[in-house]
Amino acid sequence: KLWTPGFEKTFQQRFGYDIIPYMKAGLDSFPDVRYDYMLLLDDYVTNGYYKPFVEKCRELGAWSKVQCLGAPADVLTLYSLPDIPETEAMLNNPRYGRIVSSSACLASKNIVSSETFTCMYGFPATYLRQEQTADLKMVADALFAQGINQLVYHGMPYNPAGSDTIDFFATTYFGPKGSVTPELPAFNSYIQKVSEFMREGKTYTDVAVYIPYEDGVMRGAYPPERQRVWVWGEYELRYVYPPDEVEGYHPVWINRYFLEQAKFQDGKLKVGDAEFSSLYIDVDYMDIRALEKVLEFAKQGLPVCLKRHPAEPGFEKSPDYIKMLSELSALKNVSDEFKNIAQHPALVQGDSLPEYWCRQQSDGTLYLFLAQPLSKDLKYPVYSGQSIMKQSVYRELTINYNGKTIKKKFEFKPYQSLMLKISPEGKIEMQDISFVPKTPVVKPHEVQKMNF
Repeated sequence: KLWTPGFEKTFQQRFGYDIIPYMKAGLDSFPDVRYDYMLLLDDYVTNGYYKPFVEKCRELGAWSKVQCLGAPADVLTLYSLPDIPETEAMLNNPRYGRIVSSSACLASKNIVSSETFTCMYGFPATYLRQEQTADLKMVADALFAQGINQLVYHGMPYNPAGSDTIDFFATTYFGPKGSVTPELPAFNSYIQKVSEFMREGKTYTDVAVYIPYEDGVMRGAYPPERQRVWVWGEYELRYVYPPDEVEGYHPVWINRYFLEQAKFQDGKLKVGDAEFSSLYIDVDYMDIRALEKVLEFAKQGLPVCLKRHPAEPGFEKSPDYIKMLSELSALKNVSDEFKNIAQHPALVQGDSLPEYWCRQQSDGTLYLFLAQPLSKDLKYPVYSGQSIMKQSVYRELTINYNGKTIKKKFEFKPYQSLMLKISPEGKIEMQDISFVPKTPVVKPHEVQKMNF
């Protein structure tokens, strides 16, 4: 367990009991104590490292860019601190990026970065120098569909002049004689074009989903099959995704920290760039401070979907917690059925929705990115040639925006994603983001070294 001199004294002062006996007995046997431990550890990590780092960067006139994934703290909050929050793929599944882009939206940060193409085909050095551009595009599109709008390629190790023989075992090779080099100019142009669209205006927001961070802390370690050398505990939120029933409402994560920053104005929950019409909660545990804010906003009129009653985490339990839950549940604008509190249809409706992300300009114009179907729910590792697509795929979708309903059959040609420009009047203009990579070759799956 992480520790520092004086931790036990600070813990005693804050929580009113001695943590040492629990540490000796095994902290993971006491989830409520572990929750208190993680709250204090969060303070140490946030105030002892991340905040000073960001402040020092600004003092030096530099931008800060940080990957907070895996930090022993509430990562949704941590990602709001640097100037440029950054995710990683494929060592992180692309869907994790929604945490990063949600934090950026809630903190009014426009650039959301990714260290991209790490261990594309697995670990270590699987199909190194044999990468296929179609596979790279599939991963890039999966990231765009999670709100990422800056891709930093990983990578090209340093080689002395005249040499191209030095490799790095956990990367995609972008060196002069790499397999993707002939297609790189066109691929770069595609990445640039989509990234520019994905920075238009601000992230479109509608439904806020309470992120189950407290659940992760209370559960402790991932089961062995989900652990990696770089993944251990459920508090890391590596495999947390929004619920299916709000998929079409462009869900954005929210947590206690941002609820405490938010205000309810003009019928919307507002924080940073976000304006939410409703709040969706489906967690086992919720900090009492978060519950207090939810109750406050619900009393003011915020529609809340409370799927079940969470429990209070932490060693000391408040006698008011159950009363607050009962008071919240009794409000007319609170229901355990989302359909009862949804005020309008979803932005995107249809069977088998593609993954997507939407940006909104100040005049109401939307830019809606619809990712190629094979980009959906990518998981580490990608296998070589996984992107192969021999014919078009069609999706019949309904787009509901600004009181307008638009039904359209969309064609996804092989390897292609779509970018829609939607006016406030409901007019759709297809933007040209075409890039057709070479047809990939499907290669055998290699045995992966997943656990160490």
